[in-house]
Amino acid sequence: MLRRVLIAQVGILVLVLPGIFVWSPEEVRPVLLGAGVSLVGNAYSAWRVFSRPLRQDGGVELSSLHRAEIGKLAIVAALCGVVFAVPGDVSIAGFLLGLCSGMFAATTAAVTKKLQAPKDQEIHN
Repeated sequence: MLRRVLIAQVGILVLVLPGIFVWSPEEVRPVLLGAGVSLVGNAYSAWRVFSRPLRQDGGVELSSLHRAEIGKLAIVAALCGVVFAVPGDVSIAGFLLGLCSGMFAATTAAVTKKLQAPKDQEIHN
């Protein structure tokens, strides 16, 4: 799943970057910074959720998802702080374009992935 998230993020960056380069070449750096921040946060979240086997207890799964999301938000917030604290002009619009496109791509990749429960487990709604 981590590979799927990374491929989705790189794919959306490959689609967005040529248009940004034609539209405004000075926006390429902020877009890359935003995409990089998104990539690190989403990679952590995907690793945290999908690196372990599925458990039957819903409370344990929900807790794991919560920790992954809070960790991702903390990483993204810290990296955004670093990006804007370092001297240099970083366009907010370009940064947000890179950040949001990466987040959208990773979320779409995770949501559209079909997971199957092991054959010996019965799912109850």
